[in-house]
Amino acid sequence: MSINHRLQRHLTYKDNLLTAFETTGGPTFSFNAAGSGDIDGLGRLQAATEKLTDTTPSTVTYNVTYDYDMRSQLIDATNDNIDSSTWDVDYAYYNNGDINTKTEDSTATTYTYNSGNQMTGASGGDSFSLDWDENGNMKVGVVSESTLVYNWDGKLRNANYDAKLIKLRYDPMGNRIWKYSSEAGTRKHIVDIAGDLPVILLELDTENSNSIEKTYLYANGQVL
Repeated sequence: MSINHRLQRHLTYKDNLLTAFETTGGPTFSFNAAGSGDIDGLGRLQAATEKLTDTTPSTVTYNVTYDYDMRSQLIDATNDNIDSSTWDVDYAYYNNGDINTKTEDSTATTYTYNSGNQMTGASGGDSFSLDWDENGNMKVGVVSESTLVYNWDGKLRNANYDAKLIKLRYDPMGNRIWKYSSEAGTRKHIVDIAGDLPVILLELDTENSNSIEKTYLYANGQVL
């Protein structure tokens, strides 16, 4: 595969699973999981060797390992060369599969949930709080200064963080037709239905006499 006529990427598969790839022609990166036991019988990555070479050239090689529980949930991951030291993270889960703790380089984070099985926060190495409305929509995100507001149909209406704001509006079918962003201004979407799915035909700048900002063309349901 050629990228920008310079960078070459070579992929290797076994039983339809990616076992190795490498790039040439510029900064190079290689990944190798072709050894015995690198990929287990369930197709899960167990170990690999990665090598990154920049244009200096300077090369960094590191080995990664992964371990899983009977549910195929990741319980341990290591990298033996992060700033010349070994990085390690361990995960523990509740019986229902929710993450209970994460221990990264001996620093533990504990996660909590509400009666609806929604995460409400974390304490320890990571610390944040989440809040949800009665319909299960997130009202306050990981960043405590962010707030989210929804319409009667459960679609996002407003979102703000600090002085940044996004407002969204929808047609009676639930298709988004208008967006205001404190960063990019106001845009109106001209929407049509192709089959059973809505598609955006035009994006108009309502702050500039509805000038056409973007036009979308489709073939077999795909954007050209």
